[in-house]
Amino acid sequence: MTWTDSLATCQNARTIAEMAERPMDSKLPRSWHISWSTPDAADRLVAELAHDVANLLMPVTTNCAFLLKAVPDDGPTRRCLEGVERAAEQASLIAHRLLLRGLGTRRAVSNEPTHRGTSEAWLSSSLEDLLALIQGYCRVLLPVFPEGDTRRADVVQMESAARRAHRLSSLLPGIAQGEVDQSEVLDLNALVADLDGIVRRLLGEGIELTTDLEPELGHICGDPIQIERIILNLTTNARDAMRGEGRLTIQTKTAESQADADPCSRCVMLSVSDTGCGMDDDTLSSAFLPRFTTKGTRGGTGLGLSIVREVVDQSDGRIQVHSSPGQGTTFEISWPLLQRQGGAGKYSADALARR
Repeated sequence: MTWTDSLATCQNARTIAEMAERPMDSKLPRSWHISWSTPDAADRLVAELAHDVANLLMPVTTNCAFLLKAVPDDGPTRRCLEGVERAAEQASLIAHRLLLRGLGTRRAVSNEPTHRGTSEAWLSSSLEDLLALIQGYCRVLLPVFPEGDTRRADVVQMESAARRAHRLSSLLPGIAQGEVDQSEVLDLNALVADLDGIVRRLLGEGIELTTDLEPELGHICGDPIQIERIILNLTTNARDAMRGEGRLTIQTKTAESQADADPCSRCVMLSVSDTGCGMDDDTLSSAFLPRFTTKGTRGGTGLGLSIVREVVDQSDGRIQVHSSPGQGTTFEISWPLLQRQGGAGKYSADALARR
């Protein structure tokens, strides 16, 4: 396929994305179990997913802006990057609109369908298409930059962030029906390592990232999409607390479970520590409440830590937070360690059935 053909394919995909209005009634292949008794709870979940999609679009926008400065003013490479920029901007606007709707701030827009369900289906469909388009542009851009070129690493990060955002957006249409848990055996170290580039881009140049991953760490049972949400939300929260300067440390280790029901069992622990401003007791007591924020009305949605708490609870985990003013904050999240049974790589049915 020539450069012209590839670019035309992406441009056609963009046209499809702009016109997308297909019904969103198909069941999703990957999801997680959530239950709620009121529409408000479903609205909040929409807001939480849109919040995380918006966060994942930040590395796409940042890397794209950097690459646009590093390529010639004309040519197919620049046109591809401009396509990424346009798609990311539109996707961010849609995610923001879904966030506002989920939070109950439903502003009337003249060209939106009247029926709310139809409107949200249209928005989520368009969001999925735009994120798929960004991935397509990135695949076209990859061959342009050779191995070892830092610009290639930027494209890889953009594609990875867009892919994760697309996976999250695909959950939106099924919220009204609830979903079926499809957890799997997870290697937490591999998941943390895979997020390294996105985490660094979210933190920015002024914040140092350190990882301390225990070798031969055991496995846990969970949904990788949801565990990624935990790490990315804690990263964003830590970045804001450090105000552009400091150090974030992500650590994994095996520990003794603190669960009252089974004090002798072992668990896999993920800890995320920052050197930020820390929290006093009053703030700590409210930190996980939905919409609670210390950043003011213009600084944040107050969803980040409530998302973390909800996902941890749904994944059979436990969370603790340690913080004091001026001393930074550490979040410790633990999941039951899966016990192997029989041959290597086999786990007991009871361990997997707990989820």
